[in-house]
Amino acid sequence: PALIALALYQVVQTFGGPFTSIFQGIDQIDILFKIILVTFVVDILLVLALVGPYGILGVIGATILADTFRVFAYEILTYRRLGRVVFPRLIILQIVSAGLMGGGVKLVIDQINITGWVPLLAVVSLGCVLYAGILVVLSNDLRKTVTAIASEQFGVIT
Repeated sequence: PALIALALYQVVQTFGGPFTSIFQGIDQIDILFKIILVTFVVDILLVLALVGPYGILGVIGATILADTFRVFAYEILTYRRLGRVVFPRLIILQIVSAGLMGGGVKLVIDQINITGWVPLLAVVSLGCVLYAGILVVLSNDLRKTVTAIASEQFGVIT
């Protein structure tokens, strides 16, 4: 569970990157500093509240929640400054795909006993196929891109 939570943290943290560039680009470094400072305080408070009952998972969960707060704060301030939402639709589709993939993999894991590399590789492969398949079904843009690439590499695909 801790490794899964750390992977989730990395995903959430990645979403904040473009906002740093936006605020640096419009010379609003003070906003970055304030958001980072508030995020730090929120993280510390959440860690103190969650470490006792949940241990290391509480610490990781607190950091994920604080970083999620940071991304939403960036989004709100970007909308106020620039009048547009930066959070792309594809990210929402990726989150939905990841959730559905996680559910599918969980169903399989509950039914089989992973005792070696072969079953583990099979489950990981299933997760990859589910994630990519669901994302291609949900995203018209991604479907067009995959079709274009496949057409170029393998000939006409309709």
